[in-house]
Parts: sequence; structure tokens; C-alpha cells
Amino acid sequence: MIAKVTKGSGFAGLVRYLETGKDGASPDRVDWVEARNLATDDPRTAAILMRATAHQSDRVEKPVYHLSISFDHGDPIDQPTISRVADRVLSDLGLEEHQVLMVAHRDKEHAHVHLAINRVHPETERAWDASHDYARVEQSLRRQERELGLREVPGHHFQLDGQ
Repeated sequence: MIAKVTKGSGFAGLVRYLETGKDGASPDRVDWVEARNLATDDPRTAAILMRATAHQSDRVEKPVYHLSISFDHGDPIDQPTISRVADRVLSDLGLEEHQVLMVAHRDKEHAHVHLAINRVHPETERAWDASHDYARVEQSLRRQERELGLREVPGHHFQLDGQ
């Protein structure tokens, strides 16, 4: 699995991209949507709720954490497996209590899921510290690849024995 991370300030813009692509011309790209710690699976409503939560913290300038996870096109995966992988990464990062919108796409040959994550905790109003995040994401993915029998992708920041 390969991960990509970006950070930003606007949930609405990210949700628009996730729903319809950069140019807004790909409305059929969404395969499924799931939410964590949100009262809705509707992406636009989720963006509003996440923005409201982020505004509870005056100090956070970039509350948006966008994590995408791509699977090899030969990996035998399904929606429950993708959700389980994403949930494990969230847990390994300490983000399991944060607001998350998962959007899986079907616009590429390989399965992939995007996680729009609110760095601001909905109860404590404290921002999650993203330091060394990429190494922690890779560590989670490398372990899960081996546990699930998926194609192992040696990472730049973390490798298991034999990689």
C-alpha cells in the first residue's frame, strides 16, 4: 500500500475534490463513503461539521489532514478490508477519536481511499500533532500488508525485516 499526505485549511474544498475531482467533471468517481465520529455520511454536511469543530481551536491554522491509501491492483481487497486498514492507520496515529470522512474512489485501476481527517479533537479541542506522521503511517501499512497477505511495498521511512 502507498500513502500520500497533505495538510490544508479547508474541509469544503477537499470534499468537493473528493466528490467530483479537480475539475469538477467526475461525479461518478465515488464508490462508497463512511464516516467516523460524525453524525452523517453526507460529505458536504460532514465538511460543515468538521469546520465547526476546527473553529473551536483558535490556534490551529491547518486543521485538515488528508490521507490517501492506495492498494496494488492485484491485492484481493473489498470495502470491509479497506475500512479495516484505514481504521487501523487511524488508531496507530492516535486519531481514532477524531472526525474522519472516508471516500473510496473507482476512477483508477487500483483501489484507493481518501481520509479527510479533522486534526482538532471534537471534545478536547486540542490539535493532533502530525510530527513524524509519514513514518508512523508507513509503519502501520507495512505491518498490515504482511498481516493481510497484501503486496509489500518497501517504504522510505519504515521497512520490515526482509524488505
